[in-house]
Amino acid sequence: MTASLTRRAFVVGASIAGASLPRWAVAAVGNSPVRLLDPRDDRRGSGDAIVLADPMRQWRAGLGVEVAQRGGFALVRWDLALMLRQLGRESRLSVRVRPYARGLFAVTLIAASPRATADNAASNA
Repeated sequence: MTASLTRRAFVVGASIAGASLPRWAVAAVGNSPVRLLDPRDDRRGSGDAIVLADPMRQWRAGLGVEVAQRGGFALVRWDLALMLRQLGRESRLSVRVRPYARGLFAVTLIAASPRATADNAASNA
């Protein structure tokens, strides 16, 4: 006998799982991630994206705390991908780097818990 998962069973299971999530995880879903752009990229998105002209200085000046709270997504070249990966790890974020297109990498920075965010803010102060 094979077990099959119906749509109804999936929705019920997902709602139960969502109900058991901590409040910070549910709140983080509502926030849109920070979009980061490579300054050398020809394609520019909408006005809410942040261009990484000086990534290290921007990260230390508050961008790191904002990304730790909301999460982040970047389409950048390999050198900025490596830098963002290390900055994210330094801030105790979950970082994922994947090849995206010709010469570009997609970097996803997963928002941390409030405790990690508070620790990050304290260490940057």
